[in-house]
Amino acid sequence: MLSELIHASTNSPNSSLLNPEPINPRLYIRRTTLNVILNVVAGTHTTSTNDPLFKRFNKWTDDVTRMFSNVNQ
Repeated sequence: MLSELIHASTNSPNSSLLNPEPINPRLYIRRTTLNVILNVVAGTHTTSTNDPLFKRFNKWTDDVTRMFSNVNQ
């Protein structure tokens, strides 16, 4: 997860290790969590934050969070 965060924050032409771009780590934390669950339960994993399985999981997590949120959106 940490190497993916570093790669994502330094991937653009205007950034480097000394000047990384700010990123939201939420997707990477969710993907790591999903990969741990998938590895234990099914012996598989997602390959990136663009993986279709991860995208479905991420949308489901956002929907559940919105459903139980006390903030009216």
